[in-house]
Amino acid sequence: MQSGKHCYCDKLIAGSYANGKRMLDVAAATGAMLHSQLSFLYNRETRLAKRLIDAGRLGHIYHARSTGFRRRNRPFVDGYGTEKFVDKTTSGGGALCDMGVYHISRLLYMLNTPTPQRISEKICQETPNDDKHRASSGYCVEELGLGLVRFKGGLTMDIIESWAIHMNPFGGSFIAGSQRGVPFRPTATSKTWKPTPRLKPIIATGDSTSLNPRSWSMTVPSTIGRLSYKGESPCSPPPKSPCKPCSLAKAFISPARSAARSRWMK
Repeated sequence: MQSGKHCYCDKLIAGSYANGKRMLDVAAATGAMLHSQLSFLYNRETRLAKRLIDAGRLGHIYHARSTGFRRRNRPFVDGYGTEKFVDKTTSGGGALCDMGVYHISRLLYMLNTPTPQRISEKICQETPNDDKHRASSGYCVEELGLGLVRFKGGLTMDIIESWAIHMNPFGGSFIAGSQRGVPFRPTATSKTWKPTPRLKPIIATGDSTSLNPRSWSMTVPSTIGRLSYKGESPCSPPPKSPCKPCSLAKAFISPARSAARSRWMK
């Protein structure tokens, strides 16, 4: 950036707060563009939810949850990747830095980056692994990260992110409001678990303009959520004219893709 170049870097933006702040300061001073690879910010699920939140459809937002699940899928010690993934001096951290940054950043973006007041955390490394891989890699990062954040204004967020845990899949991330809630499709990578093809609707609420779970489904081939609209009105009972959620959903989903996904879901 100091040489006049824009900068696009992988996540994390830096290995420490001090280095990250220095990058931001240089970007501001030079006028260069600086961005980190956070793909979840740009998927359809995020864009639709962001519009609904900005429109005030959720009411008073009081809690968010960030989750990411792998039952047993740690780099190197479980058989893939290199030892640099599990050495804190080169990777910066484990599950939270590898996967958690996607889920946490998406929630913070949709909540308009609230100001944190207090953070409690715990990191764990409890699941056995291959002794030779552990010794040769210097395995020193977390395989389970936990956190609780309290923001200015009373909003809270809890965090759980796992590379390895003897547990069934967690539910997906969500944002809870006084009128509606936004659940996100769980993301998971595991040799012993595969996500089911039908999951919760993107909006969960009890009023007459709610999105009907029977009309919505999530496709699951990739780790980025994709919303599938099957053609009928997601409102129950169907209104005479499309409601705002229906209009927003149709704006993001083409008829051709909708028909193809409906056939796939059958």
